[in-house]
Amino acid sequence: MRDINIARVGIVRYVYIVLIGMILFGLISCEAPTSSERYDKDFYYIIAGSLQDNQPLTPEYSIYVGKTIKPGQDILGSYIEDAEVVIIDDMGNTYPLEFGFDMVNEKLGYYNENLIPQSQHTYRIELHLPSEEDSAVIDTVWAETMIPKSISIDLYDRFTTDPDSVDSYHLEWETAGEDYPMIIHTADEEPVYLYSKYYCLEEWNTVRMVKPIMGSDTFDEEVDYDDPSNHYPRLLTIFAEYLPESDGNGGYQVFNAAYQGTIAFYGGYKITINSIDENFYTYLYKPESNFEYGGVHGGYGYFGSCSGTVFYTTVVENID
Repeated sequence: MRDINIARVGIVRYVYIVLIGMILFGLISCEAPTSSERYDKDFYYIIAGSLQDNQPLTPEYSIYVGKTIKPGQDILGSYIEDAEVVIIDDMGNTYPLEFGFDMVNEKLGYYNENLIPQSQHTYRIELHLPSEEDSAVIDTVWAETMIPKSISIDLYDRFTTDPDSVDSYHLEWETAGEDYPMIIHTADEEPVYLYSKYYCLEEWNTVRMVKPIMGSDTFDEEVDYDDPSNHYPRLLTIFAEYLPESDGNGGYQVFNAAYQGTIAFYGGYKITINSIDENFYTYLYKPESNFEYGGVHGGYGYFGSCSGTVFYTTVVENID
């Protein structure tokens, strides 16, 4: 089997920018931009979020809008609830966003369920707020993203897109990559940025590790299995730039025979494979100061997009 053709690769633990306050909503910041020594203004505006191909911009996928805070300030002061936020598509359609809270996913941000992004279309987000120097002047913070081209995955008879039937699909961990390599079909031979997430569906008190630690393959505490700030190691993520190869039939594909290294447990798994835009990839790829590299003009953060698929399997030791 061929080695995975990764040009650049990095492991991340849900490294999103957004301030200490975002930890409360399931994200963890690489470095909260709060240092008065590093920044010469009282605060900077922040946009953080991504659009998904053919997925309405519901509260679950809302865009965070806020501002930096100084050390010691109340983290709730980082949220902006009354901003004028719009998204404009490349056809000239304007979608005003409203502020809301998704109770199920504990996510706070701006959304418009009438916006359904489509692959290969461009979307511009604009944040309009009174200027820090003169409240009569309106500042505009903006960013643009093009939804990546669609990708598809070979599911064999080991994966399913139906979460209710995950128990019926089994994947042997030891030979997963060799017997069922991850084959991702792309639109052409252009480089693609892939962002993959492997989330174990088992509970902490019943899950078993594929590689025991100090002779133990179980956990004593839930936090050791599912850290509240980033869900690590229950959730493992990887992002990389790939160069598609010919599939021999006039198409192109990315071939990954080493993905089982990102599967740490036996049991049910939810796997997400996304092609992401350059804004999101660059943001993820800059671990030292990623909040400066997400395509946001006049502020910090990232405004990206993705196109991909979600599928499920049950990882087992042996298939009888």
